[in-house]
Amino acid sequence: MVHRDLKLENLLFVRNPEFDEDLNVKVIDFGIAGVADGGKIDAGSLAYMPPECFGPTAAETTLSIDIWAIGIMFYAMLYGTLPFFHKVEDKLIDAIVNQPLKFDPKVPVSDEAKDIMTMMMMKDPTKRVTLNKVMEMKYYYMDEDTADKLMETT
Repeated sequence: MVHRDLKLENLLFVRNPEFDEDLNVKVIDFGIAGVADGGKIDAGSLAYMPPECFGPTAAETTLSIDIWAIGIMFYAMLYGTLPFFHKVEDKLIDAIVNQPLKFDPKVPVSDEAKDIMTMMMMKDPTKRVTLNKVMEMKYYYMDEDTADKLMETT
């Protein structure tokens, strides 16, 4: 299943009634979702669409489309801005397709997080990391104390 329109606006954080401090993430708006069957996609929210969606023909529906969007959301949550942004649509598309991913050195983000975002936002969809690989990474399993120590060193 490929959502095809993952973006921050389609995520809800819902308090878990069993644990006061825990939040569950709920994904909404499956209006253009589909099966990763090689079908074509030419819809979605522009700022979250990967470079392959801007070719002369519609991109194939693959899981890598959602991986790109998750990378965009991860970046936005850590940096407070989208990695590629422009008010003019053509310039935004050009940035997504051609600009390298940049990390503001003034924002304290670990090298591990930058590595994951880089892997999720590879311009070539065949080189983009899979969600299973992300979930196997040490960063994914990091406990709060380790994360706090890592933040102290950045």
